[in-house]
Amino acid sequence: MLARLINNLDPNFKIDKDLKDYLNNSLDPVENWGIYELAVFGNTTGVLDTGITCRMAKELMKRTKFFSVSFKSKQTLIRTFLNVSSNCIDKGLLEEAKMFMDHLATLMTKNNRLFFEHVILCYTKGFYLFKTGEKGKGIQWMERSVAIIEEMEYEETSEFYREHLKELVSEE
Repeated sequence: MLARLINNLDPNFKIDKDLKDYLNNSLDPVENWGIYELAVFGNTTGVLDTGITCRMAKELMKRTKFFSVSFKSKQTLIRTFLNVSSNCIDKGLLEEAKMFMDHLATLMTKNNRLFFEHVILCYTKGFYLFKTGEKGKGIQWMERSVAIIEEMEYEETSEFYREHLKELVSEE
């Protein structure tokens, strides 16, 4: 997880295959995931092979009820699916992303304690719309989400999403 965090700060830092294999081999054989495995998976979805990530996330969908007991575990589960959805969109796996976002919608009832996660889901929906050809609508969703994050004064987070949006639009 530390290597993934370093990679987030410095994109030039490369995570080698041995570390990826270690991560996969650590998570895959665990039959019943706890909050630790969920947090590791959620923070490393961009490092694992996309096929492995999707397979593990689909398995996790079947076990959602086990992570809905406490607020913290449900929040970690939701953040994991947000990461998985975003990574699938980024890799062009739009059907899988839609499936995970639909699952998120079932998890995210109108809960004021999950306000931040709702905002990130709105950004992710905008990202999805953009990648599926509804560029204008997608940009609107993403811009509104970034504005809310800025209003909440999450400077690093708003910078991350603002930069992501800027790169996305400039690629087109």
